[in-house]
Amino acid sequence: MDALTDSPKSPDPPLSTVDFRPWTGSSLTRRRFLAQTAALGVSAAALALLGPPEVLAVPTGRGPLPIEQYIRIRGAGGASFSSDGRQLAYLSNESGLIQVWTMDVETGVARQRTFGSERVTFVVYAPRAAAVLFGSDVGGNERFQFSWLDLESGRALALTNQPNATHAFGGWAPDGRRIAFASNRRRASVLDVYVQEVPEGEARLVLEGEVSQVPMGWSPDGQALILSRAQVGGNDLYLLDLASSELRYLTPHDGEARYFNVGWAADGRHLQLITDQGRDRAALVELDPADGSKHPLVQSEWEVEGFTRRAHWLAWRANESGYSVLHVLDLQANAEVPLPALPAGVISVMRWVPGRGRRLAFTLSGFDQSADIWLVDLDDQTGRPLTSSSRGEVPPDSFVSPRLARYLAADGLEIPAFLYLPPEGPLEVRPPALFFVHGGPVDQERPSFNSIFQYFVQRGYAVFAPNVRGSAGYGRRYAHLDDGRRRMDAVADLEAGWRWLADGGLVDPDRVAIMGTSYGGFMVLAALVTHPELWAAGVDIAGITDLSTLRERTAPSLRGFFDAEFGVADEDPDFLRSISPLYQAERIRAPLLVIHGANDPRVPINQAEQLVARLRGRGAAVEYLRFDNEGHGLARLENQLVAYQAIADFLDRTLDVNP
Repeated sequence: MDALTDSPKSPDPPLSTVDFRPWTGSSLTRRRFLAQTAALGVSAAALALLGPPEVLAVPTGRGPLPIEQYIRIRGAGGASFSSDGRQLAYLSNESGLIQVWTMDVETGVARQRTFGSERVTFVVYAPRAAAVLFGSDVGGNERFQFSWLDLESGRALALTNQPNATHAFGGWAPDGRRIAFASNRRRASVLDVYVQEVPEGEARLVLEGEVSQVPMGWSPDGQALILSRAQVGGNDLYLLDLASSELRYLTPHDGEARYFNVGWAADGRHLQLITDQGRDRAALVELDPADGSKHPLVQSEWEVEGFTRRAHWLAWRANESGYSVLHVLDLQANAEVPLPALPAGVISVMRWVPGRGRRLAFTLSGFDQSADIWLVDLDDQTGRPLTSSSRGEVPPDSFVSPRLARYLAADGLEIPAFLYLPPEGPLEVRPPALFFVHGGPVDQERPSFNSIFQYFVQRGYAVFAPNVRGSAGYGRRYAHLDDGRRRMDAVADLEAGWRWLADGGLVDPDRVAIMGTSYGGFMVLAALVTHPELWAAGVDIAGITDLSTLRERTAPSLRGFFDAEFGVADEDPDFLRSISPLYQAERIRAPLLVIHGANDPRVPINQAEQLVARLRGRGAAVEYLRFDNEGHGLARLENQLVAYQAIADFLDRTLDVNP
């Protein structure tokens, strides 16, 4: 799982194929593109792979916009509907912090419903009341609490109120009166399972154990819960009978396997879920809890990343080189249902809308549009955004489409990457470049909206976002290629990407910076240590500096993941120390900017501060920003404005980029 960032290794419970459109510019623009690439010395191999990026043909005629305009671009997602399908609850950061909003689906009238000083992490509509249940934490500490909000009176009620514990929502019971959740109230290192009547009931412990177990949903009769128990390299599923407390193992298997996005079939007897058991890439299967037998519902050459079912309609999506490709299957006819044209991008959190008709809602984010909730009506073959998040003053036609590139690592492995090239500049100038390394490590860079990427491209930077070995989305084998003692092979993939860009003449090799968050911050520091001669600057946000001590100081629930990814610290402490950037800090030559939240439960702030102290002790060029009201990343607009302005100024200064 992706333990160090917010996304789990399994996709959320949070279209057309890749958009390789033919050249659409004028012949004059095409000739200018070819002249520009020739003047820059772009290699024939790189040009053949990339094709002519259409954005290079768009003369903007505009001066650069300040980064604040990009940071203020808003987004929405996480749809949940009332039982009649007329009201929508969702999350939006329109106010500067993620809060609960509702919308009348017919009129489109939206209202902000919570106005707290802390972020909201999820919202679900109550099945039998004009109310929602939502989650939040304090200062990014990830000790999530649940609250009930009556939408008619506006009254909020704390449901959990256990500030020293965390809570993971496990779904509504079919009666609409009970919820299931997991919590570490009893012991910090273990998640037990609870059931609670809402809004007035008390939590009841229904299963405790020596390992963490998380509810995935209720049985149709409300008498049992599906539970997920984490294992090294995946998880297992169990069925808990609430009356007898009998726990039945549902997924016996050899080797590693993941099971996620679990739901009941229409017959109420079978489970439908996504798994990679016995295969390299995840598929959608149906499981018989009586005997554990499985048969495939959807198989694809790509990873199946999510699905939702209503009656005999099954909506599912595949991850095709990072792009979400949506399908709807009529299970009765065993036939694909036609879909309207939709923007290319990344889809998450799919929901069938209750009520009449066949309407499907989901969050959609593309390179030129921030996340919004979309509605597809299968009956009239239309697709449209339900929410319309603010884009501020940034012209939508200025956004740059990424090109999907692939380059060879030192050992011949093909590494996929997204490359954003800036609008036209002087023919004789190769652009500076910003490498961005995703977190995880089992995560994936995808072509969703990224305001930071778009800002730097508008500033004249090339942005390069590789999915080095160990990334998600390309199968189990690829995800394991950086495990244990192979960790530094992924760092070598960054060097290979640098050489592919520089040798291909696509960027200025003397002005290449590298930036990343969480595990991506570790990769930044490891790159600066391993090949200090390649990098002109580094930006580390919430990054790991010392693997040898992280396991004992991170959140207890992440330690099993740590062992699977990096090796058991007690068994191989010398290796973990040998690859920890902290102990090789003297090799860092490039100016470094470090940013960290004081309440980070995943990568504690001492990881940043001990590196900064060591670098300052030898007079190295290091700048440090500490945010006392943030956790793992930056949730608050006011802090984002400070941090990203500092990043922009730092990179412009160190890479000699003029306004």
